[in-house]
Amino acid sequence: MLIFLVLAVLAGVLLNKALVGRYALSIGSNEEATRMSGVNTRAWLIRIYVLAGVFTGIGGVVMASRLNSAQPALGLTARDPPAASRSRSTWGM
Repeated sequence: MLIFLVLAVLAGVLLNKALVGRYALSIGSNEEATRMSGVNTRAWLIRIYVLAGVFTGIGGVVMASRLNSAQPALGLTARDPPAASRSRSTWGM
């Protein structure tokens, strides 16, 4: 829980006060305009994805340590319904 709180505060500071947060929001809203304003969007996208990967990796390590095991399909059951329930359309098609 403490690790989550520290990372949440860090993410909030990075997104609201740091240059990486401003560029991430700018690139996310209009990448072409950000590129035309002189920002190297390709380099910043790589940095943003690396930072997201670091946060995801820390989350995975914390989750595996709390469960005392690592299951390859652990995250799928929490958010992803089984394929059989997705195959039926609720729109009558």
